[in-house]
Amino acid sequence: MEKVLSTTENSLAFQSCREVQEMLVGVGISSALLSPDGCCLNEIISGEEFAGCDCVSWPNCHLEHRDTKSRASENSPNDNLENITQELCPAGFIRMEAKIKHRRRQIGTLVLCFKNLSLESCEKLENVCSRLKIDSSWIVKRSLPDALSGESVTRALHTILEKLLSSTIDQHTNRAELDALSNSLAQSYEELSLLHRISDRMQITQQPQQFFGELCENLKDVAHAAKIAVLWADRENPDGVIHRICSTGLPDLDNSDWQLLWHRVRNQVLENGRILLDSNVDGPYTQEWPETIRNLIGLPIRRSDEFMGALIAVNKIDKADFDSIDIKLLSSVANESAVYLDNYYLYMDLQELLLGTLRALTNSIDAKDPYTSGHSERVAIISRWLAHRLQLNPLLISNIYLAGLLHDVGKIGVRETVLLKPGQLSKLEFEQIREHPEIGANILSGIKQMQEVTPIVLTHHERFDGLGYPRGLKNENIPLGGRIVMLADSFDAMVSNRTYRRALPATGALAEIRRCSGTQFDPKVTQVFLDSNIDQLLDLLNPNGPGNQNSNLPIMSASRH
Repeated sequence: MEKVLSTTENSLAFQSCREVQEMLVGVGISSALLSPDGCCLNEIISGEEFAGCDCVSWPNCHLEHRDTKSRASENSPNDNLENITQELCPAGFIRMEAKIKHRRRQIGTLVLCFKNLSLESCEKLENVCSRLKIDSSWIVKRSLPDALSGESVTRALHTILEKLLSSTIDQHTNRAELDALSNSLAQSYEELSLLHRISDRMQITQQPQQFFGELCENLKDVAHAAKIAVLWADRENPDGVIHRICSTGLPDLDNSDWQLLWHRVRNQVLENGRILLDSNVDGPYTQEWPETIRNLIGLPIRRSDEFMGALIAVNKIDKADFDSIDIKLLSSVANESAVYLDNYYLYMDLQELLLGTLRALTNSIDAKDPYTSGHSERVAIISRWLAHRLQLNPLLISNIYLAGLLHDVGKIGVRETVLLKPGQLSKLEFEQIREHPEIGANILSGIKQMQEVTPIVLTHHERFDGLGYPRGLKNENIPLGGRIVMLADSFDAMVSNRTYRRALPATGALAEIRRCSGTQFDPKVTQVFLDSNIDQLLDLLNPNGPGNQNSNLPIMSASRH
């Protein structure tokens, strides 16, 4: 890094000197820029300029410069020479050497030849000479060597040249520092904007694949990497193979490459306590990588001591290698990712706890009747199946699933003698059955998290034609979730054995649903259901279920479910 900075500073100083050279050429002063060891860096004076005269060639001047430097070093071991020296060259021309120093370090020499200098009396010359207290006519009339050999003129030239070099170098340095500061501020703004976007979109209900997909796309441009990837594994098996990969950009990597990256990042963190950073810029690779990887950086995604995943950046675009600035940015993103994953897992734990509690509740209700065992879970699955095919948003799909799971929770308030009665229900008994949607809604109404689920449970027996219960709602006045659970509940009831009838075959149940479209069921929901792969749905519910039952069973109404 120090070598790169030194080279950058030297190039800025040399660029400044070249501007000074162009200014000097404008007033007839030729010059050349030499490195500290005397090599010409940009030769303005060419050999043709000395044709027809007794001047030595310009390369010999370089050799003479080296000899002078060598002798000066022998006489002055501390290199305590004047910044500017002046002498006559063998051809009789004035030759001046100005040491170029930047940040107290000599980085080269500017050699000037006054062969072509010509002065004429003018207002500018008069002003300069007046300030320096020099007779301008004396300078114009005297020969060039005599004019330049005067102590006052020599000192003035030295001062002017020194200030000119210093000022020009400072200007370039300041300009470069301002550009660097501006670029740094722009980069910092992009990084802060990225972190803000990540935090702003960090929703625990968002699936990791979606969250990390957006993160990779945004980070790729800010980090200037050819490829960004996030790897993570199931919490139950963190030491095994990765289960999730989200990446963007090139090169393409196969599964074995990802497994290699996963284990090396994890081992580097757990065994050495360091991030994985590898390239062949400052030395050979520390490990063997696929040919498409030039350099890479891998950071852990972890909370406390738990290794949750890895953030990988491959092939730096605008620089030779990833540096401390990239490490800082990627570390911040990895920390944000760890917060998201940790919160997501906590949310999933709560969801599992909630679902486990709800399943225990519904199973206790289903357990009252062996014929309805598993009914609530199947209705929830069918409802979710339908909601997905209606392309509803994930939150609504989740609420519809919960409503399907809890749609019969109100039956906890219905006597078992009524629920298990094998024959026809009396009018009074049927009225008791009709109360279970409201009982269920009342039970759930006290739970804040069930506010969106409760209306679906309340309306899952409302018919599209308005002849349902408990409120007699009609058409779109029935919540969409209620219309979906109504169809799911009816279908599972028809293809399941009940105390009062045998299960219908799938074909018979579908025919009944088609017949009741527009009356009992929402026609749009019905059509989506009929167009779906029912065999696949039956396999999802139970691979050994009633999908292939005898088709000659009578078609019966599902009015008692």
